[in-house]
Amino acid sequence: ASLAAGIVIVLLRMGSLSKDIEVLQTNLLEMEDVTSLLSSPGMEFMDLRGIGPNERAFGKVVYDKDKGNGFVYMYQLPQTPEGMQYQIWVMWDGVPTSAGTFSVEDNGSAVLTLTGLPDPAKIASFDVTLEPEGGLTSPTGMMYLTGSEVP
Repeated sequence: ASLAAGIVIVLLRMGSLSKDIEVLQTNLLEMEDVTSLLSSPGMEFMDLRGIGPNERAFGKVVYDKDKGNGFVYMYQLPQTPEGMQYQIWVMWDGVPTSAGTFSVEDNGSAVLTLTGLPDPAKIASFDVTLEPEGGLTSPTGMMYLTGSEVP
C-alpha cells in the first residue's frame, strides 16, 4: 500500500513538473519575442496614463512600427464589472480600430500582445476603454488609459 501511495505521489509530481516546464517554455518564447522587439530598429515606446478617477493606472506600449507587432503592459487598472472587459484602441487620423479585449489580473495588471497592426508607422495614440464583454467596433465606454506619441 505504501509503495502504491509512493508511486501515486511520484506520478502527481511528474504531472506538476510537466506543467511547470510548459509554463517556462511559454515564458521563454515571450522573452525571445520581447528581446527581438527591443532590438528592432523600428521599435517605438508610448506611455499610457490614467484618466480622471483612474489616474493611478498607467502602462507602456512597445511596438515595432515597421512590422506592426508589440506588447502593451498595463498596471493598477480596476477590476471590471460582470459582463465587461477592457478594450484597447489604436488611433489613426482620429479613427479608432480595436486591437483586442482583455481582463486584468487580481493585482490590476495586464499584458496584451499586439499583432498585425495596419500601417503602424502612422499610429497616433493608444486608448483603453471599458466595453461590454467581447468588445465593440467603436469605443463607447469610459476611457481608462490614453497615450500618444510626442512629435
